Amino acid sequence: MQSAFRCLLLAAIAIAMTGSLAGGQGFGFDKRAPVRAETRLDWAYVVRGRSFAEPPTDLLPDYQSKRQGYVLYGPRQVDASRKYPLILFISFRSTSFGWTYCRQTCARHGVIFAEPLKAGNRVPTTRRVRIILDVLDDVRRRFPIDPDRTYLMGHSGGAAMAELISRSLPEYFGGTMLSSGHAPIPQHPWLAQRMKERLSLSIHAGQNEKTVALDLQHVTGPLLQQLGVRTQFHIHPGVGHVMVPPATIEQAYRWLEAGLDQRREMAEQIATAREEGNPTPEEWAAVMLAEAKQRLETDDQLIVGLEQLDSIWKRWPHLEEGRQAKQLFDDYQSREHRPWVEQARQSRLSLTQELAQRYEGLAMGRVGLSKVRRAGFARGAISNWKIILRETDDEAKIERAQENMSVLEKIVELDPSRPSTRGK
Repeated sequence: MQSAFRCLLLAAIAIAMTGSLAGGQGFGFDKRAPVRAETRLDWAYVVRGRSFAEPPTDLLPDYQSKRQGYVLYGPRQVDASRKYPLILFISFRSTSFGWTYCRQTCARHGVIFAEPLKAGNRVPTTRRVRIILDVLDDVRRRFPIDPDRTYLMGHSGGAAMAELISRSLPEYFGGTMLSSGHAPIPQHPWLAQRMKERLSLSIHAGQNEKTVALDLQHVTGPLLQQLGVRTQFHIHPGVGHVMVPPATIEQAYRWLEAGLDQRREMAEQIATAREEGNPTPEEWAAVMLAEAKQRLETDDQLIVGLEQLDSIWKRWPHLEEGRQAKQLFDDYQSREHRPWVEQARQSRLSLTQELAQRYEGLAMGRVGLSKVRRAGFARGAISNWKIILRETDDEAKIERAQENMSVLEKIVELDPSRPSTRGK
């Protein structure tokens, strides 16, 4: 009986590995596909916050794209009449990790899978980002990939990289699945708008990851939804800092796919929502500039348009489009009547106060929370109240911030992990 069960189990694994399930017929598995050329994607912008005509030589010395490799599951023969979905999984370790969890979903739905090798948590961020984008562009060279159905996934440190890259270059992705990860709240209307227009976020944490789970459940998850970013978040009972199971990958993939029509509709309306055809930096900057100018024509998009201009010249200061964006931005900023400045400030203060109150609620009102975790949430609240003190002239807000900070600072003082100040 055990022998028969073992045979059935091995057969099931073989089916998943070779792509013989309905969606993945004709797919093959390569445990180390080579990167064949340097990426065309703007990796320097992800790590430096600006683009370069030629990235500085000291930014990533002694790096060679063709020495990189990745796990690849994809069609043996390409159907040029279709565009394929892609899961790009970022591991926290140097070897493959995600294929075990994603293979059933990929085989079932005919999804290409890629996972960079030697790009784990111990790899410096600059090199890691470059490897990941080398892999993504190599897959896009091999197959006709649908950017609306390209999903970044990762666990722990891999989730952090998935979030960073998708937030920096959302035009290449439809969404992300973060396991034991964190998605920072966008502090500026332009960043929030980019996420709203493009990304779906599926975020997961284990119940026993106390700080991460509570932050996701009471702060990050609800606030992302409140900002209009398509977000689902789940706290998985009885587990800690572990990768979500294959069934959750399947659910997350289906949920990400459910936002496909919305993404496609948005891409028809907004030129920068989706990147196709590998435009040059000059071409992409021109598209961004034209879109920013269009936003400036409507009152409800004026602030977003100005922040978009600001981002264009900071990203491409060496291009004519960047210089035009700065000139237009400076023109608006030099006007005598600038109501948008106060509107933007009030918007930031409102979000900052929301964050302060949510962290404050966890620090003061959560029963059974350790002193260390309670102090951590108190610090989060204090940092946001300090921003309010620095930027507001509202006496009621100032008084409230000072009163609440005095209570929160006492919670921080009870943190047993704080360095002792005795004898100093």
